[in-house]
Amino acid sequence: MTQKILLWPDITSPEQSTWALFIDDVLQQSGQGFNEFPNNDDNDLVLMIPSEEVLLTQVPLPKMRRKQLQLALPFALEEQLIPDVDLLHFATGEMQPDNIWPVAIIAKEKLQQWLAFATSFNLKPTAIIPDVLTLPFTDKQWTVLVNDTRCIVRTGIYSGFTAERNQLNTLLNAARQGAVQPPERIHFLSTTQTELTHPNDVAVDSTVLPENELLARCYETLETQPSMNLLQGEWQQNQYATSSRKIWQIAGALAIAWLVILFSSQIISLITLHNKSTQLNQSIHAIYHRYFPTATSVVAPKERLQQKLNAVHGDSQQNVFLPLLASTGEVLLKNPAAQLKQLEFNHHILRLDIEANTFDALDALVTQLKTTGLQVKQQSAAVNGRSVKASLLIQRGHV
Repeated sequence: MTQKILLWPDITSPEQSTWALFIDDVLQQSGQGFNEFPNNDDNDLVLMIPSEEVLLTQVPLPKMRRKQLQLALPFALEEQLIPDVDLLHFATGEMQPDNIWPVAIIAKEKLQQWLAFATSFNLKPTAIIPDVLTLPFTDKQWTVLVNDTRCIVRTGIYSGFTAERNQLNTLLNAARQGAVQPPERIHFLSTTQTELTHPNDVAVDSTVLPENELLARCYETLETQPSMNLLQGEWQQNQYATSSRKIWQIAGALAIAWLVILFSSQIISLITLHNKSTQLNQSIHAIYHRYFPTATSVVAPKERLQQKLNAVHGDSQQNVFLPLLASTGEVLLKNPAAQLKQLEFNHHILRLDIEANTFDALDALVTQLKTTGLQVKQQSAAVNGRSVKASLLIQRGHV
């Protein structure tokens, strides 16, 4: 069961704060003030603060980790901002096409005031979101929520503005003229029948909704459409705060589960170990009798097999020099630009001192030696006049 509370707080008049409780995506309860506020540790609390306190903008930056992005934003936006960037908090949404990052900027003092307001009512918000992003967004359409004195306008996925009701039409026209993609339609939402002056050169429609239905639409928007949580960076710890009681409940459940798994795993481990031991002994007997078919019992299998392996290995290495010399000489004949100056053989390794016309000729020789299955290591290379001298260590590929 998921429980989420949307809260539109009012610092100056807390009794005017509007809230709505949703359980499993269904509106269960709503009200104003905190007398009946359903505050408990199981609820996911989201604060919708006035968008006029937040600057919504965007900045072109390459894709990077969030921590690096938090460090880069103040420098990228510094010339566009009047206040000192050290006094501001930056939050981002998901990167858009052409490496465009949506950014929400708020004064740290303002954000701290909202957190202090929440603390005063013993609230622990998991998200703080500009209220303009609670309005539905549709491509090529702007959405306007009309209240008694204040209007909210969402103009894009991460953009919007607020306006006083008597200035709404003027600001709408100005925003449309400055928009990269002006809207083809403007949709007005309100909870009461209202008269508005609409722009004449754009399609307009309006919907009057009961307050509970409007709250449900805001919730659906937050759940299904992009948004920006201001609790990022240094404030992110507030997003995931949990109570001590909940932590102890989880810890107790985990401890019990761990004890059950511990005792069960020991029994399972003993059974598994016994089966593995039996299989291993059977494999040892099979391998031992394969190499010592006349043996009647297994005696010191590791030592005896090692002795036999050493003997086989010694026999196979007795005639390493001639095959190694033959393979190397064949490659040297095909590369007249590289001349053999000295040859040594020791411990199954053939050492050649080569003089080549160029580094390219030396590289060609090394490449061809490797293609024959030999292991080649270039020990040194130096320019001597017009030629290149190098020492090569060559051994068979299986060594």
